[in-house]
Amino acid sequence: MPVEPEVIFCVQAVISPLLANIYLHPLDRWWSDRHTGIGQLHRYCDDFVVVCRSRQAAQQARDLIAGFLGRLKLTLHPGKTHVVDLGSDGFDFRGFHFHKRPSRRTGRLAPYAWPSQKAMQTVRERIRQQTERTRLRVDLGELVGSLNRIIQGWRAYFAIGNSTKKLADLDRYVWLRLWRFFKKRQGTRGRLEPAAFAEWERRSGLAYFYPPGRRGLRPCTP
Repeated sequence: MPVEPEVIFCVQAVISPLLANIYLHPLDRWWSDRHTGIGQLHRYCDDFVVVCRSRQAAQQARDLIAGFLGRLKLTLHPGKTHVVDLGSDGFDFRGFHFHKRPSRRTGRLAPYAWPSQKAMQTVRERIRQQTERTRLRVDLGELVGSLNRIIQGWRAYFAIGNSTKKLADLDRYVWLRLWRFFKKRQGTRGRLEPAAFAEWERRSGLAYFYPPGRRGLRPCTP
């Protein structure tokens, strides 16, 4: 009995990263065998960057990879493929923004990495959704649990690099959202006292993006 092949599209499915790694593994081998002198290839699934020492080398890398992907029946995305200067432009990759800046210790340009603007907007939106008006009747323990899952997962991912300021900014955002949430929840039943709110926060088990006390950072206060 003849068997007819069936093509299944798995875009954004759980198996998609595995399929991307299998299909693009020849790209990794080809680059490491022949072109490491041009730049370093860093790939995660179907996202990758090539770090080069000059714009000319970066353009050469782009053209070489475009040719190789053509043999795999793939093309570079025209809207996502750019040649950028790490010192003046920087670039986003896997949620991080990479940029060269003068080192505070030596004054020389050094690579830095922190959460990208898009990543910050995404996590703020998730926090906002948990603390919006429609959830005023939710159990506070459930609210804290939902926020902690967001905070702890995000903190673990962005613990590397130079993320201190961004993490501290998010802690202030969480505090502000919760302060407004509690004021709406209380309504006209008296005035929400900052001291009482701070005491609830201390006892609630709420996690921090950047735990208080690390390198002198203090928890937010009203």
